[in-house]
Amino acid sequence: MVRILHLVAKVAIILPFIFPRLGLAEEVSSNWVNTDHTSVRLFATNLESEIKSKKLLVGLHFKLKNGWKIYWRSPGDAGYPPKINWNQSENISNIDFKWPIPSRFSISDIETLGYKSEVVFPIYLNIKDNTKNTLLRADLNYLACNKVCIPYATKLFLNPSTEIARDILTLNNKLITKYLAQIPIIDNNSLFKLKSIKYTRAISETVNTIQKGSLLIKFQSSRPFKNPDLLIEGPELTFFGKPNFDISKNKLLTTIMVPFTEEDNTSLINKNLQLTLIDNGIAVETNSVVRVSNTLSNNSIPNASYSLYFILLIALLGGLILNLMPCVLPVIILKIFSIMSQGGSKNIVVRKNFFANALGIIISFLIIGIILSLLKLAGSTVGWGIQFQHPWFIVGLCIIIVVFSLNIFGIFEIRSPEWVNRRTGLNLSSQNSQENFSANFFNGAFATLLATPCSAPFLGTAVGFALAGETWEILLIFIALGIGMALPYLVFCVFPALARKMPKPGNWMQIVKKILGLVLIATALWLLNILASQHSPMISILVFLSLVLLSIVLILRNKIGKLSGIIYILILIIAPMSSPYILEKSEKINEVKQNTIWKKFIVKDIEKLIFEEKTILIDITADWCITCQVNKIGVLDSDEIQNYIKDNKIVALRGDWTNQDSQITNYLQKFGRYGIPFNAVYGPKIPNGIALPELLTKESVIKLLQGASK
Repeated sequence: MVRILHLVAKVAIILPFIFPRLGLAEEVSSNWVNTDHTSVRLFATNLESEIKSKKLLVGLHFKLKNGWKIYWRSPGDAGYPPKINWNQSENISNIDFKWPIPSRFSISDIETLGYKSEVVFPIYLNIKDNTKNTLLRADLNYLACNKVCIPYATKLFLNPSTEIARDILTLNNKLITKYLAQIPIIDNNSLFKLKSIKYTRAISETVNTIQKGSLLIKFQSSRPFKNPDLLIEGPELTFFGKPNFDISKNKLLTTIMVPFTEEDNTSLINKNLQLTLIDNGIAVETNSVVRVSNTLSNNSIPNASYSLYFILLIALLGGLILNLMPCVLPVIILKIFSIMSQGGSKNIVVRKNFFANALGIIISFLIIGIILSLLKLAGSTVGWGIQFQHPWFIVGLCIIIVVFSLNIFGIFEIRSPEWVNRRTGLNLSSQNSQENFSANFFNGAFATLLATPCSAPFLGTAVGFALAGETWEILLIFIALGIGMALPYLVFCVFPALARKMPKPGNWMQIVKKILGLVLIATALWLLNILASQHSPMISILVFLSLVLLSIVLILRNKIGKLSGIIYILILIIAPMSSPYILEKSEKINEVKQNTIWKKFIVKDIEKLIFEEKTILIDITADWCITCQVNKIGVLDSDEIQNYIKDNKIVALRGDWTNQDSQITNYLQKFGRYGIPFNAVYGPKIPNGIALPELLTKESVIKLLQGASK
């Protein structure tokens, strides 16, 4: 037994001298760390100058069982790349991890990039101090996948300072050289030249944070393309599908269509992309920023770079112009008459009356802002004018309009509450004193209510910026809108003497007031027509009967006595009868009225038409949107525009937002819009679309269609 132990000891002492390279091999590479599916190690080379040069090149070597893979630095739709922590290493810095050209793996619609069988990742390191020993201790985490994915974690150790045997070095150098040749190079346009990148706006049919689209990329080559591939790396939460190549006849130019997905509201616009074009065994890296020119007009997506002061100015202008919109005009004319009747009043009376009007407008806009803020916080759809999509609002507005028109006819007077009179010390309801505070206040509120189905220039930009911002921004911008609309009244409030310069009132004013009262009655009938188109004619008939009975009560309230009670009972009977119709979801499909050229708007058709290089005109409208009707009658449905569309084979798509439609809502929000009218043009020259102003002209539409076409 003793002899055997002595013999083993002698062999152990002699072996290193007989086979010195066994010890060296363990020093110049770490031990293989094996799993059921992978093997991995670190090894050293001397391709860089000697250790004294403070530069070191090592390889991270993977071997994978058949069918298993690991991932590239940008893995694609799934997986994650190998990650190394060098914190426990000694005397190294500036680690530069190189990635050889990966392979593409396609499973169903899932595209991933990675490596199978075998791969070496070259790693450059700097030596901090060549007089000290250098030790590499790597904590490695990686994911290996086949039909299932398994995460692995292991530790690797390497002492590159040890003398390396020549034949081991030769093997290591040869192995790493093979993979160094697969590292993409920076070409500077001598092999592949990037000509252009076009970004197509992401479009979705549902309201969510995931957007889809495509990039159209053109590369020119100094040698004929054979079997190219393109790898794209972008910001986080952006994913790129398999590229589709269209190579020119001379094979020196390729156009590449790459689908992408943007998640969590991420956008590629103005973001840097790293493009790796691979062909003929050569990979070239190019960096480019996605620039979108002629994509959006000043009425599209609100720019985050706009200062709040600028948006507030826009809101003031939008509110001011809102006074000229057809929805508000009847109330404004009545207000002009009020100004004329104030000509002989004292300055303090004029100031109080106009202040009441302005206050009614501003407070109404503030209330709208508060309601929209609460709806947004609750996760509901928000927008300008969308309340007209709800039948209860239309019914309520009909009642208010009828009551207001009866007030114009002088049938009854809107009086301020007693508590207001007591606090002000004035009888603000007194017509004789011309100090009817309540009437003026509600006149302002009524004007605001009628303004909501209208959209004026600058209004869309201001509302879009507000509803995309925080609660305090919504409230501030809506107050600015209110101040803008109330500005004419505030001018008379500050300069009451201007009222004396208006024409003198007379009997003619009473006649015009009656006409305007009839206009308001016609407005109520128009709303009932909208109600019929949204749901059914029966609901409009029932609401109409209720309004007629209500009017009879108000007109004959002092004469009919007990009969009024019967009428009230009839109203109470008829009103609930209409409820099932209001609550019942309409089965009406908002079909486009096919007069000649307009096709039904379907969001998913836009991208298809863009790739067919068609010119597209979009019109999003609604029965309750007065500005939309003005645009249609005066411009879009005119013979001149329709003939131009026919002659130039333009695709005209019209969407109906009379009822809530999530695909239209989401489409509008892609442009930063929260209300209508909305019109946009797409074409070969502007594939991302340009939004038109709220008020259209024939000239502006034709000019933009010409600019979008080839």
